Amino acid sequence: MREALVDQGEAFSGRGLITITDSIFQGTGVFFTSGKSWKVLWQFCMTTMKDFGMGKHSIEERIKEEVQCLVKELQKYQGAYLDPTFLFRSISVNIVCSIIFGERFHYLDPKFLQLLNLLKDTFIIFSSFYAQVFELLSGILKHFPGPQIRMYSNIQEMKALIAESIERHQETLDPSAPQDFIDAFLICMDKARARLDWGCVGKKAMDMVQTH
Repeated sequence: MREALVDQGEAFSGRGLITITDSIFQGTGVFFTSGKSWKVLWQFCMTTMKDFGMGKHSIEERIKEEVQCLVKELQKYQGAYLDPTFLFRSISVNIVCSIIFGERFHYLDPKFLQLLNLLKDTFIIFSSFYAQVFELLSGILKHFPGPQIRMYSNIQEMKALIAESIERHQETLDPSAPQDFIDAFLICMDKARARLDWGCVGKKAMDMVQTH
């Protein structure tokens, strides 16, 4: 055990293939792949997220802003009964969105609601019993209709939403003053002159959102 995890840690540091997501991400992204390129991207993502406040006291301002919006929303109910699940899920996603996209969304914003619904449905599929069965019988099940088709459709819709934001960022990008994660990634791509496109940025942004 020691030899595998310590002495040969590099050789055993990879991740196993997740079949239901592999056909979608095709070895790219941060949370559904591994290898040398993954390590570089993971380090960049973690460093950049910290630069914009994740895990630091500086993120308190973003949290305070979101809490104030939450309080205003709760006041509208005037003490009436409500299920706070939607609002609590919204504030966590909104804080991450403010870091990635540089903006927060109103809780009833159609695009924000669409994003929340897509994330929820995708997570339900990913954590379902069917997903476990698919891992075992993917060679057969991939040829038949099933939840994996809906999951693929959900992610395509999320990519389209993120692509719109990336295009806006490209139009207003200031290399000397990145405002959010997407700005930082676009600047990094330009400096490295890597053979990447906005689709790659979208997958990284989508990774960040899906984990929150």
